[in-house]
Amino acid sequence: MTVVDVLWLALFVPLIFFAVSLSRRLCGHWFSPVSIFLGINSLSMVGYHLRLLEMPDASVTVHALLLAGFAVFVLGVLLAVGGGSGAPAVAVGVRDAKGLSGFFYTTVALATCGWLIQGAMLVMRMGLGSLIRNIWVLQGEFQVQFVGYLNMIGILVLPLFVLRLAVGQVRKVDYLLVLASLFGLLLAGIKGYMIYSVLGGAYVWSVVRPDRFRLVHLAAGMALILGFFIFYAAKVDIFATEQYVGTGLMKRLPALHMPYLYFVGSWPALDFIVDGTVADLPHLGTFVLQPMWKLLGAVGVAEYAPLQQPFVSIGKFTFNVYALVGEVYWDLKWPGVLGVCLLLGFVTTRLYLRARRQVFWGHVVIYAIAVHGLFISFFSFIYTFNVYVLVLYTYVLGFVVMRGGILVAAGDKPVPVAEEER
Repeated sequence: MTVVDVLWLALFVPLIFFAVSLSRRLCGHWFSPVSIFLGINSLSMVGYHLRLLEMPDASVTVHALLLAGFAVFVLGVLLAVGGGSGAPAVAVGVRDAKGLSGFFYTTVALATCGWLIQGAMLVMRMGLGSLIRNIWVLQGEFQVQFVGYLNMIGILVLPLFVLRLAVGQVRKVDYLLVLASLFGLLLAGIKGYMIYSVLGGAYVWSVVRPDRFRLVHLAAGMALILGFFIFYAAKVDIFATEQYVGTGLMKRLPALHMPYLYFVGSWPALDFIVDGTVADLPHLGTFVLQPMWKLLGAVGVAEYAPLQQPFVSIGKFTFNVYALVGEVYWDLKWPGVLGVCLLLGFVTTRLYLRARRQVFWGHVVIYAIAVHGLFISFFSFIYTFNVYVLVLYTYVLGFVVMRGGILVAAGDKPVPVAEEER
């Protein structure tokens, strides 16, 4: 760690506390979109500048991209809350739980069908014994086109369970159903699915029971994810065998090397985008407009192929994701970073205010889907087709079919309550 690293630490460590303080002031709680986006990216930068593994320097431009993103994100939050002059949003209890049980059990049924179908196909092809002995094949062989979307919907099962728990609708069988759905996500061989689901439960709890949501709850979720990550790297992602040079305690904890790289590796990788080493993207909006390009490709209007992001060297490891601000910059340069961060600050905060009021349970689910893109923003830009599928599924089944309502209703203003209720 150099003097430059110490100087950056002196900036990003206070930013974490500033983000929490700003969240309390503007949104009435320490865990909201502004604290999530500023806090997790600042914490990632702190981890990077501790230099626990050997990695090249991230340029000033990389840091400037992130700090500029912070500034316009906060502006979006201020616009969403009316400049900070209004009362913070407060939880007033779920007033409309219509359709929640039906949505939960339908989601469980679809997800279960998805992983059972895919699992049966894989067992028939390989045999159960061979599959158990070669569990690593799950990473590339389990997901089947189209059927895989059913398994992906299982991401919502745990957040929905937490929501039902908060409103007192949980039955004993629900615990078994949640475990089965999590097992299906494990079989999917995609780390992001399990991470999304576990953290989704934390997002839901933070808005339906904000008075009971503590840092320890978030830490517990992160600990579960870390354990899952270590297991996954050891049993499924077995070909990631690079050796790293750690410092201090990291020398004796090799199991933490891969999680650490995932947490901080996007920043040195981003320099390859900034300096033009990585080739330009195939078309405008490759990341930001990916759902549109995918749909146009499906109907034959435009040519679409999944982007194979190039791996770049970040020391003794290679990386091919470049953080939310980096991938947007690669796609749309500086105007894109400023525009997307401004929009995310505004939209996610509006979703948060609506979810905190909890008039209808569906608003909480939509918020949980959307805010994960902020939590994982230190890693990559995830507002792609899968996220849109989850939102559309929730809207059509939850708002239209189960409730017969609409996504956004008039009157987003926070509900005033007595001071002692806050």
